[in-house]
Amino acid sequence: MKSDINAAKSYDGITDYDISTLIENIQRIMKERNITQEELAAAAGIAQPRISKIFKREGSNCFTIQQLVAIASYFHVSVDSLLGIKTNNPPEEEKEITLSDVCVKLFELDDLASISFGECRNGEIIPSQTAPGEWEEAYGPCIYFKNDSISNFISEWIEMKEINVKNKALKTNLYTTWKNGSIVENKDKYKSTKFQDIHSYQIELAKEVIAGNGAPFNFIPFTKKERELFEKYMDSGSYILDFFDSNEQHILEEYLSLSKTQA
Repeated sequence: MKSDINAAKSYDGITDYDISTLIENIQRIMKERNITQEELAAAAGIAQPRISKIFKREGSNCFTIQQLVAIASYFHVSVDSLLGIKTNNPPEEEKEITLSDVCVKLFELDDLASISFGECRNGEIIPSQTAPGEWEEAYGPCIYFKNDSISNFISEWIEMKEINVKNKALKTNLYTTWKNGSIVENKDKYKSTKFQDIHSYQIELAKEVIAGNGAPFNFIPFTKKERELFEKYMDSGSYILDFFDSNEQHILEEYLSLSKTQA
């Protein structure tokens, strides 16, 4: 049975008033953060027209429990708060952040996308160590990623943090909109494809094949998944639009034939 919130009477405490409150709360947060129905639909994993029907209270349409959990996670709020349910639990004291908390997040980040370490200018001006009476910019440890997609995202992040907007409310609004948009936009860029969209990664694989032309077939160290992505790319015919040179097309076709023969 489909776990639609208002499709079953067995969900205690869920009434028509709750559904109205739910929709009002979702729409309020969307308005505050400039989130579109398309972005919400992507976060919840449903089609935008269904979002529109739910908001218009058309028929018995409503979110499933799974979709509601996804929306709450996307908004960084609890499901109870979206439903307007007040709990009797006393509010927890705000926990002071410790260096340990920062360490945990950095370790988690390193697990998600391997961190590289180096030294960079940190913006501080200190007395020169080599020229008495002179001042120089200080260097400190820094972290960075050997990944173009992450590096490009960080560059865009820096631009958004430094955007020259005098109106503080407008600047906050723009930044929040950008953050929410980035989260939705990058959902289909996986670690297995170096955080690129699949088509861009397939083009990269094809370039590796062309660059390795003349080398033994097994010289190009494709994983099983990479070889599958390459074969799908070739079978779709997309390579013809991406590589106009007939010689390059021939190299790719020859590699495809070898790949399927030796699979």
